[in-house]
Amino acid sequence: MSGQPESEDLGRIVWLASYPKSGNTWLRALLANYLLDTPQPVPLDRLGKFAPAEASRSPYDQFAARAGIPLDDRAVYRWRPQVQRMLARRARSFVFVKTHAALTLVNQVPTIAPEVTAGAVYVVRNPLDVAVSFSRHMGCALNEGIGAMGSDQTELPIVENLVHEYLGGWSDHVKSWLEAPGLSPYLLRYEDLARDPERSFGELTAFLRLPQDPARLKKAVAFSRFEQLAAQEVAAGFAERPAGAERFFRSGKVGAWREALSPEQAERIVATHGPAMRRLGYLDSDGALVF
Repeated sequence: MSGQPESEDLGRIVWLASYPKSGNTWLRALLANYLLDTPQPVPLDRLGKFAPAEASRSPYDQFAARAGIPLDDRAVYRWRPQVQRMLARRARSFVFVKTHAALTLVNQVPTIAPEVTAGAVYVVRNPLDVAVSFSRHMGCALNEGIGAMGSDQTELPIVENLVHEYLGGWSDHVKSWLEAPGLSPYLLRYEDLARDPERSFGELTAFLRLPQDPARLKKAVAFSRFEQLAAQEVAAGFAERPAGAERFFRSGKVGAWREALSPEQAERIVATHGPAMRRLGYLDSDGALVF
C-alpha cells in the first residue's frame, strides 16, 4: 500500500479494548480532553478522529471498491491487517485505537495484528451491568442479551459505518486480552473510574507516561462526566449510536443491574461468568457480589 518495507517498525497502536458498553467511549473522552487540553469539552464527533475505531468501515470500502468485489466478512479479514498497518503508519509516534474485538483468529487472520501493537488498555465492567446496557444497545430482550454474552458465536455484523467484529462471550473476551502472550494490557475497571475518576484516570496517565498536570487532569474529568457526554449527545447527536437506539449514553450508573435484572437473570450471569468475575473482583472469596 505505502511502498514501505514490511520490516519497518509499526508498533505504534495502543489499543483501547473492551466488550461493548464497558466504558470505552468514556475512556476516549477522558484521553481526548486530557491530551487536547481544549478550553471547552471535546465534541463527541472528534473522538473518532482522536482515537479511531479499528472497525470503521470507510477504509474497507475503499479496498473493496479497488478490488471490484462486495464487502463481506471474508473480505474484511483479508484486509484487516492492512487497515491496521495503515492506522499505524499514519501515527507520528503512538495512536490510541478503539476495538471491541476479542483478541483471537478469525478465518486464520488475527483480529489484532501484533506487529502494529505497542500496548493496550483493557476496560472491564461488571457483566451484570454490561448485560443491561448491551441488551439495550443491541435492541434485544435481556434474556437474549444475557445469552449472547455467554455464547462463543456472538459478533457485531457489518453495518453502515462499521465492519464485522468478533466478540464471543464476555468471559472469553476478558481472557483473550488479559492472557494474550507478550501483551500485558493495563486493566481499567469501570467501577474504579466511576468511584474516583481523578485517581483512577490519573494512574492510567502515569502508566502511559503522559505529561502529569493535576489541574489538567481535573478539567479533563469534569469535561468527560457522564452528564456532560449525555448532554452533548442530546444537543448534537452521536454517530456511534446504533440505528434504532434511543440514545447512546443512558445511565452509566454502577449497580444499575439491581433494578433491571431479576434474581434468576443475575444468577444466570454469575453461573456463566463466575470465575472471571472473581478474578476481576466482582465476586469476593465467598462468591458474594461486590458491586
